[in-house]
Amino acid sequence: MVSAVCGIVARNGVPEGLPAALAAMAHWGPRAFTWRAEGAALGVRQPSEPSHQNALHHGDDLVVVADIRFDDREALCDALDVDRGRRSAMTDAALLACAWRKWGEKAPDALYGDFAFVVYDVRRRRLFCARDHVGVRPFYFAALPDRFVFASHPRAVLDVPGVPLDLDQTWVATALACVPNIDPRGTPHSAMNQLPAGHALIFDCDRGGVVREWRYWRPNRLPRAAPATDAAYAEELLDHCRRAVRVRLPAARPGHQGTDTAVHLTGGIDSAAITVLANRELRRQGRPPPVAYCWQPPPNGPVESPEHVRIEAVRSQEDIALHYEGGEVDAAQVANMRRLDGTLPVGADWGTSARAAEAGARCLLSGLGGDDCVSSPGYGLVPHLLLRAQWSTLATELRARRRPLLAAIALDIAAALRPTFRKRFGIARRSQRPWWALLVGLTSTSRLGTKLLASEFASSVGPNTMPRQWGVRSTHLKFLADGHLAARAHGEVEDGMGYGVEWRYPLLDRRLLEFGISLPDASYYRYPGRLVMRQAFDGLLPTVVCWNTDKTEPCRFEFGCERFADSFPTLLAAIEERHSAPRHARYMDLPAILAQLRDPAAFRAKPRPEAIDTALALLDF
Repeated sequence: MVSAVCGIVARNGVPEGLPAALAAMAHWGPRAFTWRAEGAALGVRQPSEPSHQNALHHGDDLVVVADIRFDDREALCDALDVDRGRRSAMTDAALLACAWRKWGEKAPDALYGDFAFVVYDVRRRRLFCARDHVGVRPFYFAALPDRFVFASHPRAVLDVPGVPLDLDQTWVATALACVPNIDPRGTPHSAMNQLPAGHALIFDCDRGGVVREWRYWRPNRLPRAAPATDAAYAEELLDHCRRAVRVRLPAARPGHQGTDTAVHLTGGIDSAAITVLANRELRRQGRPPPVAYCWQPPPNGPVESPEHVRIEAVRSQEDIALHYEGGEVDAAQVANMRRLDGTLPVGADWGTSARAAEAGARCLLSGLGGDDCVSSPGYGLVPHLLLRAQWSTLATELRARRRPLLAAIALDIAAALRPTFRKRFGIARRSQRPWWALLVGLTSTSRLGTKLLASEFASSVGPNTMPRQWGVRSTHLKFLADGHLAARAHGEVEDGMGYGVEWRYPLLDRRLLEFGISLPDASYYRYPGRLVMRQAFDGLLPTVVCWNTDKTEPCRFEFGCERFADSFPTLLAAIEERHSAPRHARYMDLPAILAQLRDPAAFRAKPRPEAIDTALALLDF
């Protein structure tokens, strides 16, 4: 299970604030362990489950606090020459200490799994920190002049006395303007940063508190896969997916009869693949099937929408229990979610973690990350083929997609020059003529979002940092490095911790990603796209899922917007009944926000939830 880590290392004086940091993460588990010495205080917070606990190890001038899940613990023990008789009794933190003694600063690159850990060298007063390759496990820190504070949750850092609480006005302004500005280090608070995914960091007290940070996972250096047939690539991809699912299933509990695994099912190829592989592996082990949850509302009458057809096809084929979470959400719940402090991680689902826990599940498998690599449709196709002068291939691909050549080139080049174009053009095209949708798509910021921003902060909006889609492999690498996967995972991990449910992501498995990055670009873009993924699961998934080319989810989007509009009166009353303005109101045009909430009919007529949703979350009321 996930553990929470925290600590303070002071350059001079006493490291105060560890109890406050641990208290801020109380929802991560009832057990707390601490270690203290002159100038340093480290701690962990973890669930009551004893498996491979505790997450703190100390001995021989070395202290380790770790939030970690190893992909293959036995293989790591073999590599470290750990006696077989000691393995079951050795905690994960102790095993990590062995890895540090053998590999030192190169240890993170030798580890496979999800982790955020700290190794403190007591004698040298040096702190080493590392985070897994895509940042599934969170790690926040504040490098202050007199000390270094770190934790798994930002509130634990901010609750340490002396850590400044000021917001970063560029972060707030950019978020309100709906400009994609993904900074893997940035947070809403000026004094606090994140350790980017795939990075390590050293804080050295005896060298003036210098912080040295570097990237240890460098997928851009991976060689291309050896030439092979599509069938061979597909077979290898399927093997990687099976292993990634298998190592993420919770260990069987002796005597336990109920389910202990849940899956998130959307009807897309990624979540369907995870659902099928998990169900069949559990069946092979003689264990109960997983229980599936989806965010869509339940079908209203006969199953007719494409979304529900695909979801029901997987449910029927695998004969598993399925719960439509959308049907459980009401306006009051939506309003409560919008009132949470949006500067902190907030669970991004609709009660899935809570209901999975009620069913007895300990982990929830998600298809997050498939689109970013192994099941990518080939982002950057047109610029990629244009730059290589592959005119014949380009014409063939566009004919298969029924796209006029010149229009496709113009639209894809626009998307490459302005990364927000494709999303904004697609939304505008639903209700507007092509030429007007084109102008909307080329607009740099959201007009509505800018209207909700206080005028004095308009100049603080940061630049667009979405990756430009010039090529397939380069786009995959940028998606994996920009931090959006870690941000999404952190919200779900945070939500799950409150219910003792751990979200796990098989399609973000490091070995699987490295295989996907090595594949030829054509494996992704050849019509109908996602070719190797589709071939790998052809025959395992229902045809309507495996070969579907429609990624839209109108039922879920329309239902969510309707519930959001229903919550406007409750949200309006909550703000107007306050005796003072919300804490972060100075960054926003509060009258403009209230005007939006007073007119839910206008929102229903043209639902664009991004700006008002962000503004409400940042208000913190």
